[in-house]
Amino acid sequence: MKILGISRAERFSPNSVERDRAVFSAVTERLRQANHSVETIGEDAFEIKSGYDAVFSMGRSENLLRKLLKMEEEGIPIINSPSALQDNNRAQQAEIFKAAGVPIPETKIDNGKGREMAYPFWLKSAASAQQANDVCFVHNEETYRERIAELRAGNTQDIILQVKHEEGDLVKFYGVEGTEFFSCSFPAENGNFSKFGHEVHNSPLRKYDFSRSELQKAANKAATLTNIAIYGGDAIVRPDGTFVIIDFNDWPSFSACKDEAATHIAQKILQIFNKQ
Repeated sequence: MKILGISRAERFSPNSVERDRAVFSAVTERLRQANHSVETIGEDAFEIKSGYDAVFSMGRSENLLRKLLKMEEEGIPIINSPSALQDNNRAQQAEIFKAAGVPIPETKIDNGKGREMAYPFWLKSAASAQQANDVCFVHNEETYRERIAELRAGNTQDIILQVKHEEGDLVKFYGVEGTEFFSCSFPAENGNFSKFGHEVHNSPLRKYDFSRSELQKAANKAATLTNIAIYGGDAIVRPDGTFVIIDFNDWPSFSACKDEAATHIAQKILQIFNKQ
């Protein structure tokens, strides 16, 4: 099988360039070890070409997604799906997840008329976070006014969300929908990498007991709803053991479990081709 791999541009890998390269290279190697022909290219250099049986892409630029969408419409299996990524932002996720019963924090759209939640809460750009200030912790009126002004100055057309701050243990999770692979851990315990340092606002680690299988079920449901098969995210485990998913992203670096994840990602790529 002839497969094309598209790597992520550095501007979409804040503080994670090497980690993203590592998982991309690991997936490429797994596919080659399975005797498939794999060509690779960076997302900014990509032009539409024929002759590929499948494509895997970590790219996120609008230009790339438009090109990949044309290939997808012609029947080329692509993972993660460009149509899913075009439709994926935090506002849409919140609406979809809430309707389907995926546990998430209370979320409201900031209408420009002031806060609607008790402090503290989070302000989040509806677009996926590419910079540290796309997500802001707000604990009083002064910080609210400062942060909302910064967010709106950056993109006047962007939807800004107010998201309830949940007290509890932060859990990072990674998965590949449709496979047995799922990994989750307490980053405060393992010293896991922090992209933007927002974890400083989380509660001290208590290691509350929770159901890993239920978290996996909720995460895979989120993946199915968004059609984002290769995913990662964050959850907060409350003192009573219930949890809420506070972030859900396409194709993370899998830094805590890269080698195992790469094997299952390669299997998923072959799986979607075999379903065609």
